[in-house]
Amino acid sequence: MEERQTLFLWALVSGGFGAALGTAFGATVGAITWRDGRVAGTFIGFGLARAYERAVRCELAAATKGAVVGGTDGAVFLGTVGILVGALVAWRVPRAADVLVPTAVVMVLLLALGSLFGSIAFALVRTGTRAVVPIFFAAMFGAGIGVYCGRLNGLFIGLVLGLVAGTAVAVLRGPRRS
Repeated sequence: MEERQTLFLWALVSGGFGAALGTAFGATVGAITWRDGRVAGTFIGFGLARAYERAVRCELAAATKGAVVGGTDGAVFLGTVGILVGALVAWRVPRAADVLVPTAVVMVLLLALGSLFGSIAFALVRTGTRAVVPIFFAAMFGAGIGVYCGRLNGLFIGLVLGLVAGTAVAVLRGPRRS
């Protein structure tokens, strides 16, 4: 494959990957933010939401409009960053896959951990300090199971799975704060 084609393909793949991550994270944050009555976004996201509302001839619900605005803004921002980083790395590094693939894995892990910590914050805001008990005990139980099954390597995996389970219990079963 020619050098310019390789550069273009890596920029395209990086931009698409960044846009997908930005859409997922932006739509989630936008829906939650707008549902809570706080409006956020850029002219690009607002413009797309207005165009969609005109096309379907009805007004979107707050959470849906927030998801459209946030997803659009996230896709534009991280897609642009992905294109620039992919092109720069493919231009400067002989084997771009050696840099871009581990970077993509780290980005997915950061997105997952950001979502986990955001969920924990949501549980704490929704149920108050009562959420600490299930989150703590599930995290400790998961860490214990992880150490038992996988020694030190299983500790982190068990801890994260326990945090996820405890947060789910706190959000779904915990009483709402008045």
